[in-house]
Amino acid sequence: FKNVNDIYGHDYGDIVLQMAAKRIRNILRTNDTVARIGGDEFSVILRNIKDRSDAGKVAKNIIKELEKDIIVDKYTFHISASIGISITPQDSDDIGEILKYSDLTMYKAKRSGKGVFEYFNNEIKLEFEKQACLKEDIKIAIENKEFEIYYLPQLNTKTGKIVAAEGLIRWVKESMIINPGEFIPVAEKNGYIYDLDIYVLKSADEHIDFIKSLLGNIDLKISINMSLIT
Repeated sequence: FKNVNDIYGHDYGDIVLQMAAKRIRNILRTNDTVARIGGDEFSVILRNIKDRSDAGKVAKNIIKELEKDIIVDKYTFHISASIGISITPQDSDDIGEILKYSDLTMYKAKRSGKGVFEYFNNEIKLEFEKQACLKEDIKIAIENKEFEIYYLPQLNTKTGKIVAAEGLIRWVKESMIINPGEFIPVAEKNGYIYDLDIYVLKSADEHIDFIKSLLGNIDLKISINMSLIT
């Protein structure tokens, strides 16, 4: 859907959203509910279903309906849906948790490919709890300066000399190095990525003179990775 806004503008994006909402609404029963909760995300409440497979059937129908061409003026749009399903009271009797679980399951479905739905399960719940703990740990780690910058040298293949380096952030927690692939997505999702980017920038600025002196005061460039969210 992002491509619709980027290429054709928000006016067309709004129309596509409205048409998608109508298609979802037409699939549901009169006592079911659909609401747009932000961006291109919708939440559907199915009341009094007999089995979770019934929710799966509805999800399949929504995916199938949304895959049909959407024609606006002279343009034809193609969109797809990723759906996460959680059931109350089996998964939780708390509406906030149900929404979170559905959201997490939707992202899992999205990673599996377009036009996919998934049911919430204990594996996703454990991942959710792990991320919740990681979120708090990242906040404390930033305050305690537990992150370190490792420098990957880049060599001139003709001279064999170091001409540049890439600064890579690492989290050293209790003598263990945590993979950036684990904590960077959590930091981005919870608003900590800006603090990490500033930390890397300041650290590289502080380190460059020392690194140059070790290498004989050569002309050295240091590159770092910045989050697009920042």
